[in-house]
Amino acid sequence: MVAERNEPGLSFVRSPNDQRSQLVAALGVTIPPEIGQLAGDQDGATISDEQMGLLDRDVLLWNTGFSPEVRPEVEAAPLYSQLGVVRAGRSIFVEDPMVSAAWTWGTVLSLPSVIDSLVAQLAAAVR
Repeated sequence: MVAERNEPGLSFVRSPNDQRSQLVAALGVTIPPEIGQLAGDQDGATISDEQMGLLDRDVLLWNTGFSPEVRPEVEAAPLYSQLGVVRAGRSIFVEDPMVSAAWTWGTVLSLPSVIDSLVAQLAAAVR
């Protein structure tokens, strides 16, 4: 699952239609159908901190490279530390701005660097 922080108290969860989610799906990560239902035909859905339970999956990727200052805010959200994915150490923050930008651009030239970074982080998280 791919998430980003919109503003205090709100996160944006990428739908299966979004290119960031499609890349991680190609790496073997399943995007939950509930997220697709929430998003409809959009590339994602906004959820409140009270809905963070929706993020409790096998792996959670936070795309924070453009806004590294949001990580402490995400980690301070009341439900965040209670998520099984967090307790298991499988909540990953993609903090490198170049990787985050390349992931957002999603071009043939940018994706190899994203894949290299994500595969390493995913492998470390699921060990």
